[in-house]
Amino acid sequence: GIAGNPMLVAGGNLAAVEGNLDEKQRTVKANRGAFAQEGGMLYLCITEAATVMDSARVYQGLGADNAINIDGGGSSAMWVSGAYKYGPGRQIPNAIIFTK
Repeated sequence: GIAGNPMLVAGGNLAAVEGNLDEKQRTVKANRGAFAQEGGMLYLCITEAATVMDSARVYQGLGADNAINIDGGGSSAMWVSGAYKYGPGRQIPNAIIFTK
């Protein structure tokens, strides 16, 4: 299973609250994975060198209706059509796969 936390954007508004984040989420500029939704489109995203609040502001600024944080850091990688678009990250035993 994959878990997401915290919610970054809800209904187009910032949902992340800095005071509810742990020290690492507030201060560490790291790769941050997220699902973002705008209208009928779902995006799997990586924000580079960002705190959780930075990441939330990026997705709100891009017009996301909703976005949720997922695993990031050293495990961040994105493989599209047979090639890395970002990464590779460290080897991990899980993946999120979109297929037709």
